Amino acid sequence: MRYRGGRTFRGIAGVAAGGLLLAGCSSGGGKGAEGAAPEGEESASASSEATMTRLWETEMDGDLGTVELWVWKPDGGPLVVVSDEELVGIDPETGAEEWSLQAPRGEFCERSFEANDDGVGAVMYGSGSECLTLAAVDAYSGEMLWETELEKDHPGDRVNPGGEQESVVVGGDTISVAFGYRVVRVDAGRGEHLAPLRAPWGPECPEISWRHADTNTLAFGDCSEGGPEIAAFDTESGERLWVRESAFAGDPHGIRQLLPGPDVAVSADRAVYLFDETGEQTGWIPLTSGTYAPVVYDSTLIFRDARGVSAYDLRSGELLWEEVADTQSRKRVLGEDGPASIGITIQRGAPFGADVIGLGSGEVTVQFTWWDPRTGESTREEIQTWDSSAWGGASVVHEGVFYQGPLHEGLLTAYQFSD
Repeated sequence: MRYRGGRTFRGIAGVAAGGLLLAGCSSGGGKGAEGAAPEGEESASASSEATMTRLWETEMDGDLGTVELWVWKPDGGPLVVVSDEELVGIDPETGAEEWSLQAPRGEFCERSFEANDDGVGAVMYGSGSECLTLAAVDAYSGEMLWETELEKDHPGDRVNPGGEQESVVVGGDTISVAFGYRVVRVDAGRGEHLAPLRAPWGPECPEISWRHADTNTLAFGDCSEGGPEIAAFDTESGERLWVRESAFAGDPHGIRQLLPGPDVAVSADRAVYLFDETGEQTGWIPLTSGTYAPVVYDSTLIFRDARGVSAYDLRSGELLWEEVADTQSRKRVLGEDGPASIGITIQRGAPFGADVIGLGSGEVTVQFTWWDPRTGESTREEIQTWDSSAWGGASVVHEGVFYQGPLHEGLLTAYQFSD
């Protein structure tokens, strides 16, 4: 993904000052996305004016993706675009490339979701089916700080079995890599191997599955005499926190993701299960098969499904608020600290919604709405118009800037939200 030159734009992009008559399909509309408003009625978004400023557009090598724009965002440093091909550090003010890093061999096969407070992120690379070289990268300079080879414990041992978890996690000063039966831990600054996490049931237990995030790591197994159990560890220190019998652990490979943050919450196909500091299950949050882009903010989970947008407390499971969608709603939930992902992956960040409120003549107009995560009250709104193909691509928000990668085009565009 190679930078080829940035173009800088100043001023408001999108809707002209005189306004544009749009077909409304927001939660307050319901007129349908394709047709105009009936005669005698104004569209809900008529005369809306764009409030975002296009800052720059940078041409990149390769497709930026259709689901997630994977970036690291070190404080005061470049925006690091992470792909299988390479890592590129981009000046967030101008779009100019500051550095780029390619895998010494093969490609980057795994990477951490974020860098730590020192700007250290983690990648793994290899060739073919081998993905066993772990490296730490300074996100400020692009320097590879160290690399180490990870060994297999079993013939079939591999990173991220089943693909239902984050494979590489940076928790404080520790980098963790989940294999089938253990979690390898390495000091992020020095590259020294630390004691791995091992389940309490012994190596003879074949049915073990790990899920880990920045704060907690869980092992699920069905090998004890009393029935299936969960063992919880502190991700950074490696301390075992508790072991609890739980029927939830009976199908460890059906468990999807351990949510980021301090609360122990685990997502499965149809629910998020909640646990307290002793391992007791305290509640659950229902999920439907149509759940999109869930976001965690402190102790609140916000997501969209076919019914609309809902917010739940991650400790009690209480429904805090919901916004019922009309039949034409195209709203998706985004997070200010993570990818604008569509799918099962639950990310972390201040939540806001993006709703398509107008389609026509190859353009799409989107209304962004920020919520108070605990009450659902709207705190601000923004409007922007793009080419239809651009809105379908990957995107991410960081420090008030919306970065958009159009579908199947090697472009990255930055839009500044209004103050």
